[in-house]
Amino acid sequence: MKQAIFVIPVLVLAACGNKAPIQKGDAPLREKEVFQDVPAPPNLTYDAGIGRSNPSGSIRSYTQDYSGRARPEDVTKFFRDTLPQHGWTAAGEEGSGPWKMKFTKREEQCVVDVASTSDGVKVKVKLDYKQ
Repeated sequence: MKQAIFVIPVLVLAACGNKAPIQKGDAPLREKEVFQDVPAPPNLTYDAGIGRSNPSGSIRSYTQDYSGRARPEDVTKFFRDTLPQHGWTAAGEEGSGPWKMKFTKREEQCVVDVASTSDGVKVKVKLDYKQ
C-alpha cells in the first residue's frame, strides 16, 4: 500500500514537469507549425518554430525560421507574391534593407526578414499582434 501512495505523487510531478508555462487564454501551437496563410518558401528547410495563439486562433504569436540554398531576391519575391494571395496586405519594409517586409491581416502582422548567408539564406517569419 505504501508503494501505491508513493508512486502516484511521483507520476503527477513527472507529468507536470514536462509542460511549458501557458498564460491564461493562450493555446500552445504544435512544433514546426506551418500555417496555410503563411506558406513556406520552396526548397528551404524548416529550422525552428515557437509560439502561441489566443483561444479563437485569430491572433498568433509565432516565429518560424527557415534556411537553405536560395537567392534572397527569389525568397523575397515569393513572400511578396504569395502572402497577398492569402489575404495579407503589404505594409512596406520593416527596418532597413529590401529583404525585411511587413504584412498585415485583421489584428495580425507578419514580418519577414530574409538574410543572405555564405551558403544561401536564413529567413525569419514572425506573426504577432498588429502594432
